[in-house]
Amino acid sequence: MKIGVKIWRVENDLNELIERAKPDFIETMAIVGEDYSPLKETGLPVTIHAEHISFGVNQADPLLLARNTKSLEFAIRTADMLDSDVIVLHPGCLVNHNCSLQAAIDFISGFDDQRILVENMPAYTAKDGKIFNIGISTEEIVDILDKTKKGFCLDLAHAAVAAVGSGRDYLKSIESFIGLRPAYYHMSDSTLKSKCGDHVHLGDGELDVLGIKKMLPDDARVALETPVDIEVRIKDVEFMRN
Repeated sequence: MKIGVKIWRVENDLNELIERAKPDFIETMAIVGEDYSPLKETGLPVTIHAEHISFGVNQADPLLLARNTKSLEFAIRTADMLDSDVIVLHPGCLVNHNCSLQAAIDFISGFDDQRILVENMPAYTAKDGKIFNIGISTEEIVDILDKTKKGFCLDLAHAAVAAVGSGRDYLKSIESFIGLRPAYYHMSDSTLKSKCGDHVHLGDGELDVLGIKKMLPDDARVALETPVDIEVRIKDVEFMRN
């Protein structure tokens, strides 16, 4: 199993994090306009996460086509620069009547890049529960993957809270998602009643993180999407390794 840590920018303490936590790779959010060239100097593989709705994009909204395109093209260029083989992409949200699953499929299908991996989502993208996501169930993810011809990133906390929100057993739901043979994983802890996933440190939430870890294949690549805190992130990496 390969264990990575997620960063959002080229952080000042990145070298210390790498030296002390000893991750196998780094995942970074490709924020348009940021300089990620220093990541070349880390000596570690780097995977990319494209911007999501918090950055003003929404792949399911055709009215945002120009902004969505600029964002994903920046993620692709960043992946090219860093020799990344993964670009994680959210499928979008139903913010208004212009948004749809088909619009998201059309947008994602327009990029012929097999590094793009579509991520499953919790039911909502905000804690107030007002923005409904696309890509919640295994059936919807299968539909997106089949029609876009892209790979799959399984976010384990997203799968768990989406299952609990619809009254399903979250471990069985995760098992079903794993059956889709994800190319890449996101892992964090969360409270079970969270609408969007809390993304807290392993052991700080209510998920059976040990049980989930045991479900992962031996060759899984797992990026830890936990808060930026070196001391606790070291423990997150150690938990995944032990």
